[in-house]
Amino acid sequence: MRFKCTSTIHRLVRHHWGWIPVFAVWGLISTVNLCGKPSPEFGHGDRFLVYSGQDFDQYYAAGVAVADHLCKELYPDPSYFVKGVRPASAPYRKRMHEALKKRGAWEQTKNIYPPPTALLFWPLSWWDFLTARRIFFLIEVISVFLLLWLVYRESKDLAFPPWAGNLLVAVVGSGTPIFESVANGNVSVFIAIATMLVVRGIRLSRTVQTVSGFVFAGLTKGYSAVWIPALLLWKQWRTIACGAIVGTTVLVAASFLGAGVDVWKEYLFDVLPISRNYLRMINEGNLCYPSFFSYIAGWKTWTDIPAWFSVGMKVAKWILYVLAYSLGFFASRRNLLAGQTLSLLVATMVFQTFSTICWPHYGILVVPFLPTAIVVALKREPGVRIHSMSATVSDARSSPVRKTSLLVLLFGFSLVWFPVGNTLKILLGCPVLGYGRLFGYAVLTGWALSELFQNAIKAPSRMSSSTFTC
Repeated sequence: MRFKCTSTIHRLVRHHWGWIPVFAVWGLISTVNLCGKPSPEFGHGDRFLVYSGQDFDQYYAAGVAVADHLCKELYPDPSYFVKGVRPASAPYRKRMHEALKKRGAWEQTKNIYPPPTALLFWPLSWWDFLTARRIFFLIEVISVFLLLWLVYRESKDLAFPPWAGNLLVAVVGSGTPIFESVANGNVSVFIAIATMLVVRGIRLSRTVQTVSGFVFAGLTKGYSAVWIPALLLWKQWRTIACGAIVGTTVLVAASFLGAGVDVWKEYLFDVLPISRNYLRMINEGNLCYPSFFSYIAGWKTWTDIPAWFSVGMKVAKWILYVLAYSLGFFASRRNLLAGQTLSLLVATMVFQTFSTICWPHYGILVVPFLPTAIVVALKREPGVRIHSMSATVSDARSSPVRKTSLLVLLFGFSLVWFPVGNTLKILLGCPVLGYGRLFGYAVLTGWALSELFQNAIKAPSRMSSSTFTC
C-alpha cells in the first residue's frame, strides 16, 4: 500500500511538476489571507498579502443595491463630480451609505460598473461584508487554478509536450499580474477566464463557451465590443444570435426592470464620461498610452490634455483595430490559428492600452493568447500538426527567423508578466521605466501584427481550415 502511494506521488511529481510551486505559493497565500484579521488599512491592493483588496468594496455595494432595492442609488452622488472628485472616490447617497454601514462595509472604492453588473454581484449581499470578502477571495483563488487548468488544457490541445505545459503553468501561476488581480480583489481573473473561453470557443466553434465569455467580459469591462468583428469575419452567426439573446434579453432587460431608465442615464451621462476622462499618473500604476505621453509632456490632469491629442489617440486606436482584423482575415486563409487568435490579441491589448485607465493587473489578459502565440512563433507553416514541440524548438534554434520571433514574443511577455520595469525604476531611479509593462504591450502588439502580416502576404493554403483547428 505504501509502495503504491509512493508510486502515485512519483508519477504526479514527474508528470505534473509545474503545479507543485503553484499549489505551494497559493496555499500559503490563501492560509495567510483567510486566517488573518482584515482591516481597512490592509484592504488596499498595493500589497500582496492584503486579504482581497479595495476593488471588492464596489462589487459588494452593487450587490447590496440589488438586494435592498437601492438600484437608483447604485452610483456615488454625482454632485461631487463637478467638484473634481472622481466617481470611485465620491461618497454614496444617504440610504446606500446607511445600508452598507449596517453590513460593516468599508467603502474604499465606489461602484462605477455598468448597471447589469450589479446582478452578477447580487449573491455577495447574502453575507455580511467580511464573510463575503473571504468568500470572494476564495472564489478568486479557485478561479486562478481554473485559469491555469484552461492554459494547461490549451497547451495539450495544441500538442505541447508535457514539460512545456508544466513550465507554462508554473510561469503563469507565479506572474505579478495574477497576484495583483487577487490582491486588488479585482474581476480580472474572471475576465481572463472569459477571454480564454472566447479564444477556445471561436477556434473550436463551441457556441456555449464563446457566448459565456462574451457576455461576462462585455458586462464587466466591455471587452466584447472589440471582439465582435472576429465573430463576423469567421461567420460565428449562432454565437452572435445567442449572445444577443442572452446578453440583451436576460441581463440588460433585467437591469431595466430592477433599476429603471434613470440609473442608465446616470451611468452613461455622469459616471462613464468622468471615469474615462480621469487620468492617473505613473506613481499610481496607470500603464496606458495617454498616461505615458501625459507624463512625457508634463500634463498633470485630464483637463490639461489638448483636444488634438485625444483625437489622435482615438484615431490611432481605430486604425489598429481595422489593421488587426484586416490582416487577421487575410492571414486566416493561410493560417486560421494565427489569423483568429492574434487579431483578438491585438484588439484586446489596444482596448487596454489606449483607454485612460490600464492597471498593472490587466496584464493577466495576455495569458489566454499565450499558448497559441508560442505555436505561431515556433511553427510558421501550420499545415503540419505539431506533435513534438521539442523537435520544433530544435528546428527554431537552427532557423534565425523562428528564433527571433520566439525571442521577441518571450521578451514582450516577460515585460508584462514580471516587474522588470518597476525593478529597474527603483534601481536606476528613472520613473519612466515604470512603464516597462506598457513597453511589453507594445512589443507584443508589434509582434502579433508582424506575424499577421507575414501570414497575410503568403499565398492561400490549399489545405482545409480543419487542419489548423487543433
